[in-house]
Amino acid sequence: MDSVFAIKFQDGVILASETTVNFSIFKLAKKYDKVQKLDSHSIMALAGDIADRDHFSSYIKRNVEFFKFKSNGQRSSVRRSAQFVRGELAKAIRKNMKQVSPLVVGFDERKGPQVYWLDYLGTLCDVKYGVHGYSAYFANSVLASGWKERMTQEEALQLARDCIKAIKTRFMIDLEGYDIWVVDKDGARLADHWTV
Repeated sequence: MDSVFAIKFQDGVILASETTVNFSIFKLAKKYDKVQKLDSHSIMALAGDIADRDHFSSYIKRNVEFFKFKSNGQRSSVRRSAQFVRGELAKAIRKNMKQVSPLVVGFDERKGPQVYWLDYLGTLCDVKYGVHGYSAYFANSVLASGWKERMTQEEALQLARDCIKAIKTRFMIDLEGYDIWVVDKDGARLADHWTV
């Protein structure tokens, strides 16, 4: 029942991640973080099985930190981190499949804001906006009609509000809150928590 989406704007990325944990007909938790901060300027949000999500996100974070250690403090690019995630998901298909669908977002000095959409099979796409979870049925149409080149951060936040409103109106499950992350030249940070 997860809902995570990212919106690229002119100077950064907005990432919204709902915080409810549901299993079948049960609500297990109201406030649960589905976002893993990979380094100072990149984060990964995951939709999928809670055990796979926790294990896989921790594994990716440790490997990104190990890359930084091996390269004398130079952090991994957002693209390189996304490609590493893709490779690990593709390897897991034949060994121990992970039921997770990540969004890797970040900011690089050379490439600016980036959003990478991945699925559980290891498909990797560089996108302007991305959605995972059941919310994709509702949020993709809002994003397709509302996203535009050179959006400001305020416009991207309004578009995120519109997506959440569409999900709240149309989805049968009550997703109670969203963590709102901002990633820009100043780094990745949890900007707000919206209760709906």
